[in-house]
Amino acid sequence: GKLTRRKPGEPLPACFTAVAGCARDWRFPNGEPDGSWIGFKFDRTADEVSIACYIWVCQRWFYAQIEGAWYFSNSLMYLREVAGRAATLDRRATPYMLMFGHLPGRITPLKNVALLRPGEVISIVDGHLHRAWRTQLPVKRALTSKRLSELAPAVVADSAAGILRHLQEAVRDELRGIDEIVLPLSGGMDSRFLLGCALDVLPRDKIITYTYGHPRTRDFKIAGGLARKLRLRHVPIAMDLRPVDEIARDGFEINEGMGFALPNSPLGADRKELLAPGAYVLSGFIGDAVFGSHDVGDADPAHASGEYLLERAFRDSA
Repeated sequence: GKLTRRKPGEPLPACFTAVAGCARDWRFPNGEPDGSWIGFKFDRTADEVSIACYIWVCQRWFYAQIEGAWYFSNSLMYLREVAGRAATLDRRATPYMLMFGHLPGRITPLKNVALLRPGEVISIVDGHLHRAWRTQLPVKRALTSKRLSELAPAVVADSAAGILRHLQEAVRDELRGIDEIVLPLSGGMDSRFLLGCALDVLPRDKIITYTYGHPRTRDFKIAGGLARKLRLRHVPIAMDLRPVDEIARDGFEINEGMGFALPNSPLGADRKELLAPGAYVLSGFIGDAVFGSHDVGDADPAHASGEYLLERAFRDSA
């Protein structure tokens, strides 16, 4: 429906991308469709399979060749259930999660099961895998060996001003027509920046902030102090004190098959009133992903899942 603007079951438009051309053809003559979509095409006549997704995709495609058979799914749980014991857990996932806080590149928790990159096309032709970029962000980042302190002040100032202007406009557009918002305030850069943008648009009494965790943490001290200084309502939320395996199970069932779109914070039961259905939450949760912290493509174009990232982590921490 996000691709065609039509209800499920209605006939697709003539010459539409999903029914015209070969399975690998994901061109959109009328421009990139809106919405976070994933697509799957199977050409029976040529025996070709192809998957693609939106460049800002929230859902995910996973794919694997296991014991000679190809598997495609937007659910790791389902893929493992179908593939059985052949889809084993990848032990590399644990150290990557501990060091990076996420699984970079194509790595997934399952061994030899890969993740489709945003804006990418994966096609299986005659049993062989082909990768191609369907579309990419119109942003070019030049690699440089210089540190931030070594760049010319004017370059840094121009870059910062451009980012500031762009994000302020985005927040202003997002809050158009919104009367009241809830803002998770961690004390970090993303949430403080979004709060500043929100204050440019909404009055103080229409912004509710909250912080979860222990009151003695640095997050609580910074967030609580900032809220008091700005005269904002600030709600402390206790952490979920259930065993970690129960919390992780609940979070995985919600996030499974998704990108960095849904926070998996262990919030306690007192969150229900603050985050009631219909509440509008302005969050900087995916700030790291937006600013490229999860993107290793510049330094590793192949998005290799070997020892490269491990070596990079130790080099950067040395």
